[in-house]
Amino acid sequence: MFAKICCVIVAVGAFGCALLALRQGRLQAASELTQTQLRISKLDHRLWTLRAEIAEATTPTAIERMAAGLGQFRPMVPDDGTVDPEVPSADHVPTRGIVHQPVAAR
Repeated sequence: MFAKICCVIVAVGAFGCALLALRQGRLQAASELTQTQLRISKLDHRLWTLRAEIAEATTPTAIERMAAGLGQFRPMVPDDGTVDPEVPSADHVPTRGIVHQPVAAR
């Protein structure tokens, strides 16, 4: 009888330890999930801060100032439809084995 009681006590203790281990694992997983969500939230906040800084730096006025510092720009194809002799046409561009179909005139 004494051996049966000892076995029951050991079994209940082992069962309790197993339940505590499962509970601890669940709490650990919940803690890691919360930490991950907080880290994602901080990174999202940083992302939106950087996007706002980029938006402030890329106003049309700022882009015009940057373009003015690069020098004079000219269109690759003039508005009158003629091709600039300094710019190679599609017929003179090396294709490296790629076959291009001619584009029909509009």
